[in-house]
Amino acid sequence: MAATSATPTLHVRIVGAYNLKNVNGATYCKLKLKGIKQKTKKHKKSNTPHWDETFQFADAQACDFLEISVCESALGSSTLGLLSIPVSCFTDGLPKESRLLLKGTPKAPASGDIHAVYHLTKPGVSPSLDLGATPPVPVNLSTEGRGNLFVRVIDGKGLAVKDLCGTSDPYCVLSYMDQEYRTRIVDKDLNPVWDEEFYFDISDENQQFKIDVYDYDMLTSDDYMGWAAVRVGDCEPGVVLMKSLILQPKKREHVSGFINVQLIYTNATQSSRNYQVSKLHYNDILALTVDDHMTIPLVLCNIFQTQELVSAIYNIFECEKLIFRFTVLLFNRELSALTSEAQLFRLDSPATKLSSVFMKRKGNKWLGTALGDIIREILKSPAGFEIDPDVASKGEDIEANCRKLEALAERFFAQIVTSVATLPLDIKMYLTVIRQVVQRSVPAASLKAVGALLFLRYICPAISSPEIYSIVPLTEPPSKVARRPLVLVTKVLQCLANQTLPGDKEPYMRYFSTFIQNHSTAMQTLFDQVSNCPSHEGASWTDLPIEEKLNNMAIIVKSLRGNMAHLDAGIAAELTTAEKEMPTWSFPERCTNFDQLPKKKQLVVSLSRLICEGL
Repeated sequence: MAATSATPTLHVRIVGAYNLKNVNGATYCKLKLKGIKQKTKKHKKSNTPHWDETFQFADAQACDFLEISVCESALGSSTLGLLSIPVSCFTDGLPKESRLLLKGTPKAPASGDIHAVYHLTKPGVSPSLDLGATPPVPVNLSTEGRGNLFVRVIDGKGLAVKDLCGTSDPYCVLSYMDQEYRTRIVDKDLNPVWDEEFYFDISDENQQFKIDVYDYDMLTSDDYMGWAAVRVGDCEPGVVLMKSLILQPKKREHVSGFINVQLIYTNATQSSRNYQVSKLHYNDILALTVDDHMTIPLVLCNIFQTQELVSAIYNIFECEKLIFRFTVLLFNRELSALTSEAQLFRLDSPATKLSSVFMKRKGNKWLGTALGDIIREILKSPAGFEIDPDVASKGEDIEANCRKLEALAERFFAQIVTSVATLPLDIKMYLTVIRQVVQRSVPAASLKAVGALLFLRYICPAISSPEIYSIVPLTEPPSKVARRPLVLVTKVLQCLANQTLPGDKEPYMRYFSTFIQNHSTAMQTLFDQVSNCPSHEGASWTDLPIEEKLNNMAIIVKSLRGNMAHLDAGIAAELTTAEKEMPTWSFPERCTNFDQLPKKKQLVVSLSRLICEGL
């Protein structure tokens, strides 16, 4: 494509890709800028494809983003990894040769990197795309200049009946332009609770964010349950928006009910400012958030309970070797608000979100080694495990299937017990910390808490969704039929971990009551083994490149900026009686008595000055 504009032209030489994984077909590279799409020729199946093709994009402005995707064509087209590069990286007019790591999504991790040369030229200037002409330089892939939309899908109310048994198995598909995510399936529920979070890069706020709802069917195509949409530009930037989205039919389908969502839109200007504040004041903000009691991050997590924020805090505190200290304080806070032992770590709280992040980061490899062979074997031969009479085929022997599923649960449990000796030391340390914290508050529930985190937040999700944990290729997710025995066996294992017998909601699970009772003692022994580390010595710590630290701090800044008044109110609620008698201050008033304020209030004032007045 020739450049005809008098404005700058971005020249891109795509050399090749390296260290790709799970390649099953011919690979090619797609490029997109301002709606203009181009792509390389296909390279035969390889984890190191070499294309060496050159492309031009006219009228490339600093506010634009170059989208690069590495794809494969095997039974259709799928994405192996992608990049979003601000054109502002190239506005100095110099050629840049770089190898950049491919990115994935929270539910679709990527591997490998792409080798390319970039040169943004003014009219009349010839591009320089020679390899080795300049030393390879890092390209700033910060989130500066790009907006984002946080979406929390809370629940649905009064959804339509789609199954013969008088209920439905609903799930949501969320989309914005070419980005798409899916919630989990909630079995047999017309008022499903998902409470899941998703994030979208926003390049055009005139486009709509859309939710489509479907009823999951095992043997036939999924039934449509309705849709709803919100124009991104209608969301006031930085404001938490709660909406009940009434479902509409696509054609003439019977639909009913609505979906409750929480939306927070951060536009490009805010995103840029958040990044710049983190870049200018990283160390100052860090010092204010890690005081003796870690007051700021604890209160912030309580009022702004998103996975994005918890993950950002985890990343920074891991780099600073503070994650165990923060874990103790966060779990202590959650336990102090506990009203029933039955709720122990069952809710999707900041503490349980932190646990999920920690164990997946530290123990992904162990899952594949310990459980991969059994999972792959079942995926090849998934027949004969269905135990729900409403789902089983006509004439299927339910009792025989129960015996087969029980044998499978026995295999999984035995393999977990055998492999626990090789469970990463960091995870054992983490579970030990949790056990000690719970022991001080609810002594009888300390081992139960270990089990809730180990199975509900780590082992069971890996069994039921092995593609997310790299146990099977992401490009080959299990089919509905193949996934079903994995879902069923996690139900058995989770009941065993919870030390509870199946109830009335799923009566077909009662068959496994004897299995659960017979293995209860062995499970308790397992929990004791994985949560009995004498100290934190030997813990491994992961550092991050400075750009990743700044991007994570920008997420914290975004959360603080949009919730400073809530943070101030949260801090005020925690003041002691003596502190409440001291001089006061409320956001966003100008502070004139800083030295007389309680120390916790001084933290809020200092953060306000850095974040809200920093630029």
